[in-house]
Amino acid sequence: MTNPFYDPYVVLTKVYSDGAHLKIALAETPLEELHRARTVKTVYGVLEHDGYLSLCIRTFCEKTPKSAVRIVLKIALYHLIFLEKPRYMVTDTAVDLLKKLGKGGAAGFANAFLRRFEISAVHLPAGDEGLSVESNFPLFAIKTLRERYGSRAEDIVRAKSRGVSVRFVRNMEN
Repeated sequence: MTNPFYDPYVVLTKVYSDGAHLKIALAETPLEELHRARTVKTVYGVLEHDGYLSLCIRTFCEKTPKSAVRIVLKIALYHLIFLEKPRYMVTDTAVDLLKKLGKGGAAGFANAFLRRFEISAVHLPAGDEGLSVESNFPLFAIKTLRERYGSRAEDIVRAKSRGVSVRFVRNMEN
């Protein structure tokens, strides 16, 4: 059996580093068929909670880790926080993957990070920034909703999507 974080790592690297669209990255990546559902769940979960996972990393890291390490940490944190997998399993799997990727120097860092990570130490920022992190909505979109809808903006952001997806493209001229 391969490392359960490897396939999600490959797909998320295409999305984060190469700017690939998720469905295309999933379609073009040869996934271990037996664990396709787990991979898809992990990838979607990491992207859905990206803002919060990034906050978790920022809370426990003085410097931002390099892209490969950051992606592995996001996968590990997703499994730890949202899938409630045992810490020892998540830590061992993340460290093993980093070693297989040739990032042995970062393996010790990831080991220490995941062993000392405590969700109770992660605090959401106040106001719109906290809402942005919690909902994974871009801050500029929340500010735009506040301008247009006032106090209803938070209800709009927290509303269930019912299968509707939104892609935010920021107009850089404004």
